[in-house]
Amino acid sequence: MKHWEYRNELYKEESKKLSEILERISSNALGKEKLKESILPHALEIVSNKVVDEMDLVQEENLPGLEAITPEFIKTWRVSGHQEKAPFLFNILLAAAKTGAGIREGKE
Repeated sequence: MKHWEYRNELYKEESKKLSEILERISSNALGKEKLKESILPHALEIVSNKVVDEMDLVQEENLPGLEAITPEFIKTWRVSGHQEKAPFLFNILLAAAKTGAGIREGKE
């Protein structure tokens, strides 16, 4: 209760203060590591929910029911056609497809 007013200010929709604080923390190597330690336990749930939401949009338009997903369907289906509806998932898949060396060198 002692800091309720500060918390309310941080959470206001138009406020950029929380984002600014997190940016400053992550601009420092030690701060970034500490922030990562704090966020990782929650990140999987957040990312999973985002991917589910995007896949619901993609599925509404393009994916048939489970029984229609055959090896041939899988061979011809391309995630790149869904980049607009599922940009978060698309970037996750791109990152997963990159090698560590390619990422360090800025290559795909």
